[in-house]
Amino acid sequence: MPSTKQFSEEFKVNHLTTRNALKILEREGLISMHAGRGTFVLSAKMKTAQIAVIVPNLGQQMPGEISRGMRRTISEGGEATLTFIDYHEGVELENECIERLSAQEFDGALYFPSLAPETIKPILGLVTNGFPLVFLDRAIEGVPCWLVASDNFSMGEV
Repeated sequence: MPSTKQFSEEFKVNHLTTRNALKILEREGLISMHAGRGTFVLSAKMKTAQIAVIVPNLGQQMPGEISRGMRRTISEGGEATLTFIDYHEGVELENECIERLSAQEFDGALYFPSLAPETIKPILGLVTNGFPLVFLDRAIEGVPCWLVASDNFSMGEV
């Protein structure tokens, strides 16, 4: 990497500003600074995304096909770990699954909702707090969320 002096001259900032910026990058593990030798970029380690897939019953045709398609895509080089959560068409269990999303530090979720009224408030809470959620096949009115659906004729569309 260029020296602190070179960065300061290029960006027309004080050398202390440049030095502080480089210290932040070093604390975050992105670079390594060595007096007299220079500053080096460390190899980037990509974080594997932890994605929850919440479905009503993996034994049914639609959720089962969704599961198989996702597993096939991930096995072909996807950069994510999928955790399948089956709520067995029970509203109480479905709400527990929704609570697990933020408690278990998932990076996002794909969710085949039951549309039960009892689930709307917890889902809305997740979405308004910025949790990345994508509905599968069904949308919940009033919940601003991405939807992946099929019309059963022209395949799935985003």
